Amino acid sequence: MTNLTCSLLVLLSATAAMAAELQIPDTIVTRSDVLKATLKLDKPLTGQGTLALRWTDSYGRIVAEQTDMVQVDGDTVPLSLPLDRAIALQNFVEARLTVAGQTVRADKVAFIVTPESTAWDDYQIIMYYAYKPDQQAALRDVGITAGKLSSGGTQSPDGGKVWYRYDYRFYCDQIATAFYAAYHTPAYSPKNKMLKLAKAEYVKDRTSKKPLYREPCLSDQKALAEAVDRLRTAVKMQMRYRPFFYAHTDEGGVADLVTAWDFCFDPRTLSAMRKWLIDEYGSLTAINEEWGTNFADIKDVVPLTTDEMMARGGDNFSPWADHRFFMNKAFADTLLAGTKAVEQVDPHARAGLVGCQMPSAFGGYDYWLLSRVMTAIEPYNIGNNREIWRSFAPDKPAVTTAFGFGDMEVWRLWYQFLQGDLGIIIYDEKNRYLDADGKPTEMGAGIAPTYKELTGGLARQLANMERVNDPIA
Repeated sequence: MTNLTCSLLVLLSATAAMAAELQIPDTIVTRSDVLKATLKLDKPLTGQGTLALRWTDSYGRIVAEQTDMVQVDGDTVPLSLPLDRAIALQNFVEARLTVAGQTVRADKVAFIVTPESTAWDDYQIIMYYAYKPDQQAALRDVGITAGKLSSGGTQSPDGGKVWYRYDYRFYCDQIATAFYAAYHTPAYSPKNKMLKLAKAEYVKDRTSKKPLYREPCLSDQKALAEAVDRLRTAVKMQMRYRPFFYAHTDEGGVADLVTAWDFCFDPRTLSAMRKWLIDEYGSLTAINEEWGTNFADIKDVVPLTTDEMMARGGDNFSPWADHRFFMNKAFADTLLAGTKAVEQVDPHARAGLVGCQMPSAFGGYDYWLLSRVMTAIEPYNIGNNREIWRSFAPDKPAVTTAFGFGDMEVWRLWYQFLQGDLGIIIYDEKNRYLDADGKPTEMGAGIAPTYKELTGGLARQLANMERVNDPIA
């Protein structure tokens, strides 16, 4: 064995003998806090020495370096790091301990510094789909400020890594799609497969109510509990990153968006509706008088389908209309359960729907009811739903969908901004804003000035203004 080989073995043995690990508690910290961690040694040391900490962040910057005198007596060394200099979400700390001529190093460990402010007071340019890792940081060049975390990713503490490692916050989407958008879900191809099957069954026998059973029924407490639990888990996993909001689902509804379909005649829904009818009308007699029916027992009360209503004729649509309203209410009630679950975990969090449809007799889009149970929204601006939301919930954030650039798109973004929008969600499934080298494409360069102007502080000014209605007469 050569002297060089022996020297290397001695060096490796010494290095292995002086290993250490930084242990950081899984607690939420902000810039106002002091990070409390522990340097765990693989064997005890005794004596006075120095502990040097090096703090870096996801931008590659050295945020701080500090050296403290420490007294070591055992295999753990407590350490503290004031976080008031934090800027990025993801940060790293590494340590070097020197005691009695021995130096122990601990590799860098990541930690998150949670944004202190819970306010959503400035405009956000949100990219729906992540780009390739080597392109993510370059999205800032076109004005992107945030991203989207979806579905299963919301259930994991590292689900948003594709965003937070580049210092983007995000919103959480499609958390409980199986419940809130069962008939318009990416779990099937086509998305409305479940409704197509129900329609096929109804065509076979239009007297059968079974195809009009929503699965899962909105009164299915077990299914609702599972949906609520997913929302609760999403908040627990992601709250340290301060998501802008949590979306129960995307393009949800009683059936497939606002498709005219007579959900729901499930016995559990009818039982709940009968209780509501008694609360509304006071008695079975009053229900019969309003509906023009002669039910002998409240248990016999069943609303009319669209087919039955048309066949009955006349201008008393209450046996059909009450069912439609009740389904809107049932949908809103389930959304409220989800919103409450989110707020129970994080009282500062917001929850709502994205991909919201036009007001309609079908679908669940009664915007007065929705404005009472959601604290954020992305309406598709169909049927004046954006203006309706502004009127019903002026202090609850709204964003809009964006697809590209051009004069019409720029006009639309400014129009929506003046309605009170606090951001856009860019649906860009083909990554068209950057080229392979991470440089802005024609589309990215063309819309970037508008994005940067919208995020330049104007939203904060508008948020502190009060809209004054100017009636025509």
